[in-house]
Amino acid sequence: MTQNQFVGTWRLIGTKIEDSQGRKSELFGPGATGQIIYSEQGYMSANCTLPNPPDLVTVCETFAGKLSPEQITSLSLPKLKNFSYAGKYEIEADTVIHHGEFHSEPIYSGLLPRLFEFTGNQLILSQYFPFTPGSDAKMHLIWERV
Repeated sequence: MTQNQFVGTWRLIGTKIEDSQGRKSELFGPGATGQIIYSEQGYMSANCTLPNPPDLVTVCETFAGKLSPEQITSLSLPKLKNFSYAGKYEIEADTVIHHGEFHSEPIYSGLLPRLFEFTGNQLILSQYFPFTPGSDAKMHLIWERV
C-alpha cells in the first residue's frame, strides 16, 4: 500500500458500528459531516461535525449489554458536536497511524491507528469501539474522494 492512495481530500459519507453477531448502530448520528485531508508530505487533518450525536450509553449497551452505574458515569461525556485533529501520518501494512499532534479533544491526541480499506473511490477507516472492552464491535468511517 502506498501513501499516494491516501493523498487528497475525502468527504465523510457514512459511519457505523457493528460486531460479529450482526448488531449495528449509527456512530455519529444522522446528518454528520466531515472532511479528512492527506498530504504528500505525510500530514493529515480531520474535521467532523455531529449535529445529532447519539447517546453513548445507548450505543454501548447495544454491544455490551446493560451497563452498571459506574460504567454509565464513566461515559458521561458531553456530547461532541464538532471535533478535529491533525498531525503526521504513516502507513504500516493495513493500518494508517494518525499522530494527533493538534486536537480539539484529548481522546484524539497521541497515536491513532486505523485499519483501512480502499473500495473504488471510497476509503473505509476502522477501529475497535473503545467504550466496550471485550467486545469485537468495530467503528467504521466511510469517506469518499472529493
